[in-house]
Formats: sequence, C-alpha cells, structure tokens
Amino acid sequence: MKTYKLLVLFILLMGIIPSSCNKVEKQDSILPLTETPILEENGTIALQRPDTTLGLNVMRAFYHRKSAKSYDEKKEVSIEMLSNVLWAGFGVNRSEFGKRTAPSAYNAQDIDLYVCMKEGVYIYFPQDFELRLIEKKDVRQDIAANQLYAWNAPISIVLVSNINRFPYAIEKKERLKAAIMNACYVSANIGLFCASVGLATTPRADLDIDRISAALHLNESQIPILSNPIGYE
Repeated sequence: MKTYKLLVLFILLMGIIPSSCNKVEKQDSILPLTETPILEENGTIALQRPDTTLGLNVMRAFYHRKSAKSYDEKKEVSIEMLSNVLWAGFGVNRSEFGKRTAPSAYNAQDIDLYVCMKEGVYIYFPQDFELRLIEKKDVRQDIAANQLYAWNAPISIVLVSNINRFPYAIEKKERLKAAIMNACYVSANIGLFCASVGLATTPRADLDIDRISAALHLNESQIPILSNPIGYE
C-alpha cells in the first residue's frame, strides 16, 4: 500500500495527471487555428487594431448590460466596430505569449469565432487581425433557427470549440465541460463590450447543432456552443 501511495504521488508531481483546469499542459504538436477549409480568392477582410479608449468604464457597462431581443436590420455594424467586438471577445492582448482577452481552461484556446454576415461566413484569425472567408453565403437564418428575433441581426458570431485542442489525457466529457466554460467567458466579454459602446447582443444557447455544423462546414471535433447576434436596437 505504501509503495502504491508513493507511485501516485510521483505521478502527480511529474504532471501526468492534471490536478486543476488552470494547469497548462504542452502537447506534442500545435494544432492549426481551424480545420475548416478557407477560400483563398479575395476572401480576407483586414481588421483594425483594437481601440482601447472606446466605451464606458466597467461599472457603467454593467449598468447598461442587457439581453437584446430586437435588432434593426437596416443599421449595419462597421468593420471598425466589429474589429473591436472580436478583439474584446477573444483577441490577443499579450502578443509575446499569445495570451487572450478571455480565460481558457488548460490554455487550450479552443474557441473559434465564426462571423456570419450577409456577405458570407468568416473565421476570426486574432493573431493576424483578419477575417478569412469560408463561404460566400448568408447563413444567418441557419444560425438563428427558430429564434426569429436573431434573424434581423446584421452579424451573428458563433462560438465553436475544437475539443481536440485540449490535452489528450482529458476525457471527452471533461473537454465538453471546459469548452462550455470557455465559450461563456468569451460571450461575456462580447456582451460587456457591446453594452459599453451601445451595441445590442444576447448569448444564445438554443442552437440547431446539425444545421449550424453544416452551414459552417464543421467536423466532429468542432462543436458550436453559443451564438451572439450583434447589431443595434
């Protein structure tokens, strides 16, 4: 029994068994940012660097935060403002370490932001401040599904977890729990920023997973967790 206890202690000290979700484990290879095919032809939108002077102070932003259930479909969100929304959600704020604006269990950085507009579906590349085109198709109704109020939002951001980015030793059910937690952090960042600059949004968890997966060309390891419609009331 004593030998067994010593063995368990040795394994824990060597870091083979993760003791908490805050511990970072290195993997043998770096996974690509996305496994979704990217259209190369004229498919990149350059984003602006974040304007860190924007918005209200934190307490005023909390005061104005609400879940919007109506959107003015005629009032567009500028690329400049979208750049700031995406950076606030899950941009890189410490470039020397590749760290992000939202926490990430195991530092998996598993959440990808898919941006759905009338022009098409894009994926956010935070390191390069770019949106890259996946498909020239308006899939916003696929994202909104039966929640009709979200149909009118000019932009829908879908938070997709690639659970393959978690350490290989983590069981799938634990990966899913961590993925949901990570998506909630990102969505909360988006909501707070929108409240601070007068944008409307709400987190949506009532998603048609199969329909969204088809619209965004996701594989089995890429799981839609939440969606945030973005616009003005």
